[in-house]
Amino acid sequence: MSRLIPNGAVILTPDDARVLFQIANLGELRSRYRVGNTHAYQLLTDITLAAFTPAAPGNEPRQETASEKAGYMTVPQVARAARQAARTVRLACQNGDLPAEKTGGAWIIRTTDAHTYITAHT
Repeated sequence: MSRLIPNGAVILTPDDARVLFQIANLGELRSRYRVGNTHAYQLLTDITLAAFTPAAPGNEPRQETASEKAGYMTVPQVARAARQAARTVRLACQNGDLPAEKTGGAWIIRTTDAHTYITAHT
């Protein structure tokens, strides 16, 4: 089934909705508009649902990349798998929440540590 998208419409992926939810503090805004502005409340509710609705069951597992087979993952790979922004994963590496080594300006994360982090954050 296809739908026509009106001019000026925006489609948010679940990852984009999560980022928007976090940086714009939409949980607090949603509470503020619960009474009074039903249009704003419904829009914020839709974004919240898009941000936190799990993926449909039955999706095929992703294939391992060459770096994963070699025993390490990069920040963008971990971010994609954990459905987080790359900046969030980099900060976790810098803070020591995700064990990693910085090599040539890039964080290298052991696959076992990456999978532990991904499991804890999805």
